[in-house]
Amino acid sequence: MGPKAQMAERSLSYDRPLDAVLSAAPPPPPPVSNTGMMQQVAPSRVAYTRPLGAVSGAPSAPPPQMAQMRASSIAYTRPLDAATAVPAAPTPLVQPAAPSISYTRPLGALTNVALPQRAYQKPLDAQGAPVVATQIAAAGRPYQKPLDAIEVVSNYAPSARAYQKPLDAADDSDYWTDLGHALNGDGASGNQTGLPPVVLAVSSSSQYLFGSQYMPEKSLLTPDEIDAELKNLRDLLDAGFLQAFQYEERKADLIKQKKFAFSSSIPHVSFGELSANVILDSMDDAPHTSSKAANRNVRVFISSTFRDMGDEREALLKHVFPLLQKEYRERGVSLTAVDLRWGITSEQTNNAQTINVCLSEIDRCRPYFVTLLGGRYGWAQPDHGVDELLKRTHDRAAESFPWIRKFSTRSVTELEIRHALLNDMGSETSRRGLVYMRKDAQDEDTRLTHLKKELQDARSQGAFRALGQYRDAEELKRTLSADLMKLLDEDFPAATVPTPLERERQAHDAFQDSRCRVYVSKPSYFSELNSHLLNPTSGPIVVVGDAGVGKSAFLCNWAVRYKRDNPDKLVITHFIGATSASTDLAQTLTRIMQEINSFYQLDKEIPTSVTAMVEKFPEFLAEAGKRRGLVLLLDALDQLSPADGAQDLLWLPTISPDGVRLVLSCQTSPCLNVITKRKWRSMQIQPLSKAERTILISEYMQQAGKKLTPEQTELVASSNQCGYPLFLRTLLEELRVFGSFEQLESKISGYLAAKTIPDLFDKVFERLEKDFVLPANSTNCKEVEKSFIGAVLGLVLVSRKGLAESEMLECLNLTQAYWSPLFLALEEFLVSRSGFLAFFHDYMRQAVEKRYSRIPNFFNDLRRLLTGYWNSKAASEMAAVRSSKDKLSPLAQRAFEEVPFHYEASSDINSLRNFISKPSHFRALAAQAFRFDLVRYVRSCDGAVAIKNAMQSLSDISDMDTTASFFKELGSYEIAEDFYQKALVAAEKVNPRNEVTLADVLDGLGYVQRLRGKYIDAAKTLERCLELKRRLLKEDDGSLATSINNLAIVFRKQGKYERAEELYNNALAIRLKIFGTTHADVAQSYNSLGCLYQDQGKFEIAEKNLMEAIRLRELLLGSGHPDLAMSLFNLGNVYLDWSRFQESVPLYDRALEIYEACFGPQHPYVAQVLNSMAGVQQEMGHYDDAEKIYFRTLQIREASLGSSHPDVALTLNDIAVLYSRQNRFDEAVVYYKRALEIRRAVVGEAHPDYAQALKNLATVYQDLGRYHEALPLFEKTLDVYKTALGELHPNVASACTGLAGLKQQMGRFNECIPLYEKALQIYGDLAGGAPDSDMALTLNDFAVLFFKMQNWAKAEETYLRALDMYERCFGEKHPDVCQALINIGHFHVSRGDKGKAKEYFTRAAETYREIFGANHAKTLHAISLTSA
Repeated sequence: MGPKAQMAERSLSYDRPLDAVLSAAPPPPPPVSNTGMMQQVAPSRVAYTRPLGAVSGAPSAPPPQMAQMRASSIAYTRPLDAATAVPAAPTPLVQPAAPSISYTRPLGALTNVALPQRAYQKPLDAQGAPVVATQIAAAGRPYQKPLDAIEVVSNYAPSARAYQKPLDAADDSDYWTDLGHALNGDGASGNQTGLPPVVLAVSSSSQYLFGSQYMPEKSLLTPDEIDAELKNLRDLLDAGFLQAFQYEERKADLIKQKKFAFSSSIPHVSFGELSANVILDSMDDAPHTSSKAANRNVRVFISSTFRDMGDEREALLKHVFPLLQKEYRERGVSLTAVDLRWGITSEQTNNAQTINVCLSEIDRCRPYFVTLLGGRYGWAQPDHGVDELLKRTHDRAAESFPWIRKFSTRSVTELEIRHALLNDMGSETSRRGLVYMRKDAQDEDTRLTHLKKELQDARSQGAFRALGQYRDAEELKRTLSADLMKLLDEDFPAATVPTPLERERQAHDAFQDSRCRVYVSKPSYFSELNSHLLNPTSGPIVVVGDAGVGKSAFLCNWAVRYKRDNPDKLVITHFIGATSASTDLAQTLTRIMQEINSFYQLDKEIPTSVTAMVEKFPEFLAEAGKRRGLVLLLDALDQLSPADGAQDLLWLPTISPDGVRLVLSCQTSPCLNVITKRKWRSMQIQPLSKAERTILISEYMQQAGKKLTPEQTELVASSNQCGYPLFLRTLLEELRVFGSFEQLESKISGYLAAKTIPDLFDKVFERLEKDFVLPANSTNCKEVEKSFIGAVLGLVLVSRKGLAESEMLECLNLTQAYWSPLFLALEEFLVSRSGFLAFFHDYMRQAVEKRYSRIPNFFNDLRRLLTGYWNSKAASEMAAVRSSKDKLSPLAQRAFEEVPFHYEASSDINSLRNFISKPSHFRALAAQAFRFDLVRYVRSCDGAVAIKNAMQSLSDISDMDTTASFFKELGSYEIAEDFYQKALVAAEKVNPRNEVTLADVLDGLGYVQRLRGKYIDAAKTLERCLELKRRLLKEDDGSLATSINNLAIVFRKQGKYERAEELYNNALAIRLKIFGTTHADVAQSYNSLGCLYQDQGKFEIAEKNLMEAIRLRELLLGSGHPDLAMSLFNLGNVYLDWSRFQESVPLYDRALEIYEACFGPQHPYVAQVLNSMAGVQQEMGHYDDAEKIYFRTLQIREASLGSSHPDVALTLNDIAVLYSRQNRFDEAVVYYKRALEIRRAVVGEAHPDYAQALKNLATVYQDLGRYHEALPLFEKTLDVYKTALGELHPNVASACTGLAGLKQQMGRFNECIPLYEKALQIYGDLAGGAPDSDMALTLNDFAVLFFKMQNWAKAEETYLRALDMYERCFGEKHPDVCQALINIGHFHVSRGDKGKAKEYFTRAAETYREIFGANHAKTLHAISLTSA
C-alpha cells in the first residue's frame, strides 16, 4: 500500500482570511488511517478542504507513514493586515444580505480590511464651567418673578450677557439679593427669594413656562415705566452690574418701545414671534441658527387692493416671480409669492378672518413685503354707516393685533402697510420694503391720499428700500424685478449656495430652534449633564424618558448654551428623525465625519461602504479629540433605521477617545437594551408634576388672553397624560382657538379622552377637517378632493425630505387664499427644515399615518402625485446630467431625492428599474450624495442587469469609470472589471496624456482583479499604476505609500514574498519620512510586515514587527483600542502557527477583552477571536473546550448576524471539522449540511461559496468511505467553479485536486492524472513562473499517485519537485519544507533505502529544532524517525 501523504493534519481555518497562506508545521500526524482531514476555508482562493491525495488502496505492502503536503496547512484566522486596506474602495467585512450579492468572504477574511478603530480608552478631560442659566426678558416686557421648583435663569438685558454667575444655592444668595436691591432701585429687597426678580422663559416641546404666576395683565411698559427703567439701567451700569454694550442694547430697546407707546401704534407680536424673540434672549449671546441665509425659504407678501391691480399682479405672478424662482432655485433658495389678490375665501370672510389672515401672513413673510397702490383705497368702513362684517372682522383681529384698535376706520390694505412698514420704521421689514405707486392714479378716498403722503415722508427719512412710480404693468415688471433681485442678492449671494453638508446642518439647526421656543427646565437637568461632562473619567451619558416627555427639547436648549460657552470646541448635534438622511446609519456617519473634516480643516478620506465607515469612524473621532475636542450629541437613537445593524450600536464606541464626549438620548428600544448592557450612565427626564402643569396652564392661557376656571384648570392638571409637555401644549393650543366658552368644559373632556399623544393629534385632525372644507371646483387634484387636510399632511408624511411651500401649492394645485389659513392653523405642528415643511414631532407622523391609511391607496396615490410632479417639472434638468461629477441644479437634486424613493416606497419596481437605468439618471445617482440610495434601489428592483445593459453601449471614460466603481462597490467584480477594461482602452486611446485619469482607472482595475484571484493581471496593472503615481506624486506622499501597499498585497498572495517585503519596507520608509517613528500609519506598516513574515514562517521576525506595532498602537491609541487588539490577535496567530500554544492564549484573551469592552460581548469581532481560541484548544487536544467555544461563537454570530449569515456557515463548518477530528463523522455531516443550506439560501447554487460547501460535504463522505455519494458532489463543485470563475482560477485547480484525491481512493488512477496535470497548469499560469505553494501541494499529491501506481521513478522525481517548490516559496527554514523532507524520507524507507531516508529525516529534525526548539513535539518526532 502506498503512503498516505498528509502534510498537516491540523486543517481548520478558524476564520482565516482570503490570503491565508500561513506556514504552519503541525504536530506529527497520528497513525495512518484511511480518512483524511477536512479544512474549513473562507470561500476564497484555494479551499484546501481535506488532505489532497490522501488515499490508500494500492496493491503493494503498506509503506511507513507519509504526510501529505497541505498548503500552509493551517487556516486559523489570518493576521489582520491593516496596511492592505484600499481606501478608495474598501471591501465590506460583511456583505449586505441580499440575494444579488455574493457572500464571498467571511468576517475578517479579507486582507484589505482592517478591524475598525472604534473605541478608545480615555474620556475627554473636559474643561469649562457649568453652563450659566440666564433669565430672559422679552423686549419691552416687564420683569417677572420666577416660578418655584422650575428653573429660572438670570438675566436682564436681551443680550443676556449680564449676571453670568452660576446658580449655586451654596454661595450665590447674597449675589442675587444684591442684584434684587439694585433692580428695585432702593436699599431693601422686595424679593426675598434670593433669586433674580425677572424671569421669562418659553419652549415648545419640553417643560414649559410661558411667563410667571406674577405676570401683570398688560404686556408692554407705559412711558413712565420706561423712564423709570432707563434710570434703573443707568444705576446698574454705574454700580458695575452692566457692561456698557449691554446698557446701550437695552436702552435702545426701551427707547424704541417708548416711541410706540406715545403713538399708540403698538407693533403686533404674535405668539410665534414671541417664541422667536424669546429664544434669542434665552440663548444669551449665542448666534441664533435660523437666519435668512440658513433658512433659504423666502416668502414675499404682495399687498394691494384687489379690483384695480389685476394686470400688475398677473405680471408679477406670471413673469417676475417665475424668473426669480428659477434664478434663486440655483442658489438653493425656495421663493414663494404670497398673493391674496382673489381675496380671502367667502367662508373666511364670513368667519371674520380676513384681517387676521392677512396680518399673520405678513409676519410669516418678514422681512419681504411689496405693496402696490393705485386709485382704490380698499375695503374700509364707509363715511356713513357701519360695515358690520368688517367691524366684526376688525374686532376679531384686534384680539391678536391690539394696535389696530386705533385704526378701526382704515382699509385692510392700509392695515397691511402699517403692520409691515409704518408701525416700526426701524425694523428690517420697513427698511427693506418695496413700495410702488401707479402714476396718474386718481385717489378715490382722502385716506388713501394721506397714506401715500405718509409713505413718502417715511421714505424721505430713510425708510423702505424703494418707493417708485410706474406707468403700466410692463414698467412695474422691470422695476420691481430689479429691486427684488438686488434685495435677494444681498441675502443670498451667488457664492453662498449651501453645500449638501451645510443643508443637512441647517436642517438640524432648524430642528434645534423649533425645540428652543418657549422652554424652561429644572436646573438639575443642566447641572447633571454639565457635571458629567466635566468629569474626565466619565463615559457616554444617555438621556432617557418616554416619548413626548421633553428629551429633545432639553438637549436642544442645553446644546445651544454649551456651544455658546465652548466656542472653540466642535459640538455636533445630530437629531435622528429631523431629516430623512438622519435615520440612515451610513449618512449619519458620513455627516459626522464631514463635520469633523470641515471644522478642523482636515482632508481625511471618507469611505463609501458602511463597513469601511464603521472602521474609520473612530479615527475621525480621535482626530477631533486630539485637537480642541468634540462633543457628539445623538438624539433619538431609537429612530435609527435598523438596516446595517444600526440599532445594535456596534458602530458606536464603548470607550470614547481622549477629548471626545458622547451625549445620547433614547427611549425603550433595542438601542436602550445595548446601552443598558454597556452600563453607560443614564439621566431620566420626568413628566411634569401637577404643580408645574397648573402653572403652565395658567401662563399659556394668559399669553393667549384667555383664562380657565379653577375647575377647568384642575381637570386638565389632574390628567396624567398632561404630564407630557407635548400633550399639554397641544391640548392648550386647541383650547386657545376654541370659540365657545360655554362649551369649553365639554371640549376639554373630549380631548382628555385621548390617552396618548397620537390619539390627541387624531382629534386635532378631526377638528381641522371640519374647519377647512374646500368649496367645489376649487382644485382639480383628486387627492385633495378625498381629503384636503389628509392630502396636505399626507404629502409631508410620504415626502422624503418634506416639501417646500411652493411645491405643496403646485402639487395640490392650490391658491394662496386656500393655503394660507390652513398653513397658519398648522403653525404649531409643522416646522421648516432648510425650507422644507416637516412634522414637529414623530407622534404627529404616527397619527397622520394611522388616520389617513383608512383611505384606500391614499398614500400611494400621493406618491404617484409627487413622482408625476417631479418627472414633469425636472425632466430636462435630469436628462442633462453628463457625469457623476456634474453639479446638479437644485431642481434636479430634489427630483433625484424624491422620484426613485417614491417608486421604491410604493413597490413600483418596474418604474424604479427604468428610472435608475437611464444613463443620465444613473450618473446622478452614482455620485457620492446618492450612492447609498442607488445601492439600495438596485437591490430592491434587481436593477444591476438593466444598468449594465444601459451603460455598456456608452463610450465616455467617465461613464465607464463610474459604472465600474459602482459595480465594484456592489460586489459584482466581474462586471466591474469589464467596465474598467473598457475605461482603460478609452483612456489610452482618447487622452493618453491624462495620466491622473489613467492612474485612477488602473488602481480600480487592479483592485477588482485581485479580488477575482487574477493575481498576475492585478500585479501588472498595479505596477503600471504605481509607475504613473511615482511620476505624478512626490516621493513622500502618503497616498503613494498606499499604492505601494496595494501592490504588496498582490505579491504576498502570489507567494512572491521578497517583492512584497521590498514594497512593504518601501511604504514604511515613506511613512517614517513623513510622520516620524511614532505614528499610526507606521504601526500599520509594522503590522503588515509581521503578517508577511508569518506567511513565510519567519516567526521571530514576525514577532518583532508585531511587537513594535503593539508598542506603537498602545502608545498612540491607548490600551483599549481595537487596532491594538488586532495586532495582539495577529501575534497570537504567529504563536499558534509556531506551535507556542500557551503563549497565544494570553494574547487572544487580551484581544478578546478589548473587543468586548469596545463592542460588547455579542459582536462579530468577538466571535472571530473566540474562533481562533477554539482552534488553539483543538490543537492542544482539548476537544471539549474547543467545542464549547465554537458553540459560543455560533451563538454570537447567529444573534448578531442572523441564522442564515455566511459567517454562521463558517462556524458550522468549523464544528464539523472538529467532529471529524474525533471521528464523529455522522455529526460532522449534520453541520456540513446546515452550512450547505445557508450557502444555498444566501448565494444560490451557482455561486463559488456554494461550491465550497459542497466540497466540504463531499470530503466528509469521502472520509466515511461513502465514495459514490462524494463523487457527484466533487464533480458539481468543479462545474460550479468553472462556470462562475472561469477555467483559469485557483479554486478550479483545487477542485481538480480534490476530485483526483477521491478517485485515487476509488482506485481510478488513470482518471487522476489529467486532473492533477490540469491543476498544475492552472497554478503555473497564475504564478507566471514564480514559486507557488499550491503547486507544491499538488506536486506532493501527484507523487502519492505515482507511488500507488508503483511508478517509483516518477514518484521520487515529483516528491523532489515538490520539495524544491517549497524551498523556493519559503526558504529552507520553514515547517512545510520539513514536512516535505519527511515525506521523501518515508518514500526511501518504503524503497528500503534507510540511509538515504535518514539524511532527509535528519535535515527535517535540524530545521525543526531551529524553528521550534529542541523539545518541541515536531522536533522530537523527526529525531525519532532518524533512529527508526
